[in-house]
Amino acid sequence: HRFVVNLIITSCFSSGPAAQDDSMTTTTTTMTSQHAEFHIAPMQCYTNSPTRHLFHLLSPSCVKWTEMEKINDLFPKSESEPEQYLFQALEKRLGPPQDYNEASHLVLQVGSNDPVRLQSCIEHATQRYSFREININCGCPSIESGGAATYGASLMKDASLTARLVESTRNALVTSSSSSSSSSS
Repeated sequence: HRFVVNLIITSCFSSGPAAQDDSMTTTTTTMTSQHAEFHIAPMQCYTNSPTRHLFHLLSPSCVKWTEMEKINDLFPKSESEPEQYLFQALEKRLGPPQDYNEASHLVLQVGSNDPVRLQSCIEHATQRYSFREININCGCPSIESGGAATYGASLMKDASLTARLVESTRNALVTSSSSSSSSSS
């Protein structure tokens, strides 16, 4: 696909000799893009399941991002709670799995500082949902803690932790991919 932007600059003069000239200056700028897409940004308390469904109805091909899902909020508060808790927490936040065929246009954004929990959560999420992408939030300041949280923008200060989070995400996706391949055989 080719994306072209035309920029037209009109010079309007209120007085002087150029005012009678009625001149117009036109500049054309061409930008090319292999694939220009419309994304619905991840907005806390806004890009929830009903809102994403509305955006899907308005523009089925738009890329819809989930709210940033904090991994620790998805896990049981105690070790004695069942594993099913994680599936229930995901469904509560993301909506029923594939309830309106948004899979190929859905990006899961996660916030975490725990590689083990991140990997487990992504493995569980990809068992029930299909995502276009998994995005680790490494840029958002945490409002709740005055920016001092250990996820989001604070990950920029710890390249080693960020690398471990990326690696655990990759491992989760490889695990999910291989288990779905073996179950479909």
